[in-house]
Amino acid sequence: MREFTTLIQAKESSSKALKPAIFDNLITLELSKRYNAQLSSQKRTNAVSANYLNHQTQRKLKMPRVFGLLELFVVAIQANRLNLAMKHLACIQ
Repeated sequence: MREFTTLIQAKESSSKALKPAIFDNLITLELSKRYNAQLSSQKRTNAVSANYLNHQTQRKLKMPRVFGLLELFVVAIQANRLNLAMKHLACIQ
């Protein structure tokens, strides 16, 4: 029974010793985030952004250009009309 109490005490003492080191790492991470936020985009490091768990999935996807698609649709209709008009002229001659 005595062996188990010493193991429990050893685990408790080691966990207390780890807490300040983890806290220091969090402070360093926060400071580096603030420093990166002040830099221009060319000088920023991606090391801080890689620490986020869902960094890749939180990026917003760009919407397709609806105006560009509309232009293609109109051009296709005009080309189809031109093709029909050429066929009609060929039949008349």
